[in-house]
Amino acid sequence: MLISRLIKETRGLLILASIACVIAGSCGVLLIATINDALAFDTAQRAELLIRFLVLSITTFAMSVLSSLLFESMAQQGIAILRKQLASAVIDADYAQFEKTGHPPIQAALTDHVASISGFFQLLPQVIVNGAIVLGAMAYLAWLSWQVFLMGVLTLGFGYMGYHLVHLRAVKHLNKASNEQDRLFKHFAGLLGGAKELRLNARKRAYFSEDVLTHTIDKVRQERTRGMSIFMIASNWGGFLTHIFVGLVVFWMIDQSGGDQRIGTGYALVLVFMMTPLEALLVCLPEFSVAALAAQHVEAMLMQLSIAPVRSACAKPQNDAPTPPAEEQMPTLPCTPLLQLSALRFQFKSDDGESGFALGPINLSIHSGEILFIVGGNGSGKSALAKLICGLYIPDSGQLIYKGQILTADSQDRYRQYFSAVFSDFHLFDELLSPANDTLESQGKEWLQHLKLNHKVSIDQGSFSTTALSSGQRKRLALVVALLEQKSILLFDEWAADQDPEFKRYFYLDLLPALREQGKTIIAITHDDRYFSTADHLVCMDAGCIISDIKTSET
Repeated sequence: MLISRLIKETRGLLILASIACVIAGSCGVLLIATINDALAFDTAQRAELLIRFLVLSITTFAMSVLSSLLFESMAQQGIAILRKQLASAVIDADYAQFEKTGHPPIQAALTDHVASISGFFQLLPQVIVNGAIVLGAMAYLAWLSWQVFLMGVLTLGFGYMGYHLVHLRAVKHLNKASNEQDRLFKHFAGLLGGAKELRLNARKRAYFSEDVLTHTIDKVRQERTRGMSIFMIASNWGGFLTHIFVGLVVFWMIDQSGGDQRIGTGYALVLVFMMTPLEALLVCLPEFSVAALAAQHVEAMLMQLSIAPVRSACAKPQNDAPTPPAEEQMPTLPCTPLLQLSALRFQFKSDDGESGFALGPINLSIHSGEILFIVGGNGSGKSALAKLICGLYIPDSGQLIYKGQILTADSQDRYRQYFSAVFSDFHLFDELLSPANDTLESQGKEWLQHLKLNHKVSIDQGSFSTTALSSGQRKRLALVVALLEQKSILLFDEWAADQDPEFKRYFYLDLLPALREQGKTIIAITHDDRYFSTADHLVCMDAGCIISDIKTSET
């Protein structure tokens, strides 16, 4: 279980904190015993108990502070480990599987579910401290009277039985609430991403607001309220039994103690002392269940992300040829294409296993230093082909060959490092994500000037002064980032679509030829037929297949 693994990774702090909690709880119970003795003794005898009382008080205080500090450190360390694991799982996931999982479940895991799990760590010290106090109090009651101890055990047993009977029903509602929460994150994404569309259509805006968003919010509220209400009833059932136990002890068992004042006051003090920690334990139970459900959802999401694609991706080469080393150590022979796609096939699959859009078979050769344009209608498979070429998608069958070497699934990530890309749905980071250096910043400033962004954006210590730009300016800034990466293969997915005529001309007639002169290989998805003459190689897609493959430089 996820929570168990997190506890295991912080077990050193847990052991130390638990020991401090047990000492604090035990000292608290001993304080009650000391007070009980002091009430039963005369003045001279009470004076002898003062030192013990002071030592126990100071020890309780010191251990409580120490355990709180250790548990807080453990909680923060556990949550940090969880967030790192989630981030690593997202980064390392197969990209097609990442797309299939979708953003909403991942966002829910990174935010809402992590917050619920963090609640477990925050409550853990209370559970251990209060548990130690309750156990110590029960042990003291057993020392005073085994009959009272037995009655206490029976009360706790009945309380647990009542809690267990309703637990599954409460979990069912909370699980529904968690699933609706994932849907709610999806709707929040629509609320932000569809801001323009919603403002342009009042009917859709009203329907989305009232029938979609509000409905899901209310569903989360209803299911969570039902689940937590059942938990609260169970907790109050435990509290009710506790009061029954106290009443039996105070109004019946004390009378059976034979008039021994020490036993009678001991009952009263221990029961009053035990009430608050016992109620605190009962209150923690629902939160623990919520954390357990959140952990289950996170584990399910991690499992979905970690599913390895059942594909031959890139068939294994003969004799287990190693992953291609650095480019400068792998010269391309004049007659050898830089990239070859041989009978590549890829098919999208839904969660229920049904087949979706299919790509292939794709046979394509791309030579070093050429400009390749991929064209075709919407939905023809251009972007899917681009993701296959750059290694984001792993083929179902066929071979992807780089500089004469067949790539394996294990070498996909290393192969991807040869590419820089600006996709149509690109993300623009606030930073260059590279160690700051004067050369990089100087080159960045030059590109900002070339693309006429220098009056809008500056680069300082590897960070952009702003990314709050128009869509066309943001895409130009993304181009700057791609160019600064100094990769040998550049991929542009409809880069010029958001640009004005000036920058379209610059991109097709100046920039791409200049990059070709530098030895760069350029793959561009485009609809701008007036600039097709810029390409050395023109590929046309339709229904997932290449229907035309023309070397324009040879025509």
